[in-house]
Formats: sequence, C-alpha cells, structure tokens
Amino acid sequence: MSKKPADLKWRSEIVGRFRQAIEQRHLTNAQAAEILGVRRQTMWLYLNEKVTPGGDVLRRACQIWGISISRKGVEFSAGAFGPERKALAARAKQMGLFDALEMLREAQLETEVIGKSGEYFELRIRIHSSKEVFSR
Repeated sequence: MSKKPADLKWRSEIVGRFRQAIEQRHLTNAQAAEILGVRRQTMWLYLNEKVTPGGDVLRRACQIWGISISRKGVEFSAGAFGPERKALAARAKQMGLFDALEMLREAQLETEVIGKSGEYFELRIRIHSSKEVFSR
C-alpha cells in the first residue's frame, strides 16, 4: 500500500496522453502494453486511472510515442527521466554462487550453531561483504 495519496490530476494527465498516443497510432490496448513492456492488465489499470505508471514506463512512453506530460506547470519529456536503468544495471555483474564463495576470506565469515534437529545441525552463517573482494 502506498504511503502517499495518489495525485489524481497527474494520473489523469498521463491517461489522457496515453489514450491520445494509442488512438493516433491505431493501437489496441494490448499492443500498447506490449510496446511499453507491461502486461495487458497493467495497461488496463493505467487507462482506467487505478494506478499511476512508474518512471520507467513513463520514460518509454515519452521516448517511443514522443509525448510529454505536464506536472504542476512543468513539461516532462523522455530526457527528464534520466538514463535507462538497463544502462545502469549493465555495469553490475551477477556472480555465480561458487565463484563468490571461492572469493571469501575467513575473516568475512561469522558462523553460529543454532541447534540440532534430528541428524542435522542448524547453522547461521553471516558473510561480511567487502568492496575489495566483491568488486572485481
């Protein structure tokens, strides 16, 4: 549940721009959803003013459809949303579990025996991350 109440004027402005772009391009709502990278049901929620699209969806709409959206007298177009998250995420690399475990040092591990359950011991293992180790 959102902590802030929805800005219904903002949501209505977005819906108006979305509907206009969809009509001008003779798209179905399903096609529009696919273009924006959301589910058809999510597009229905947007177009019926049930939820407000997030920044990534708004950025794609502005880029792909060439629309701009006004909020409190300020026009937002594609450039207003900053770089795409994909570009930022491309810098990070997911390590495989075994590769990460090989890089661990004993000083980074904290272990604790919690108890015994049948033939098994229950352990808590905490790993202190270190930029030196995991930033390769």
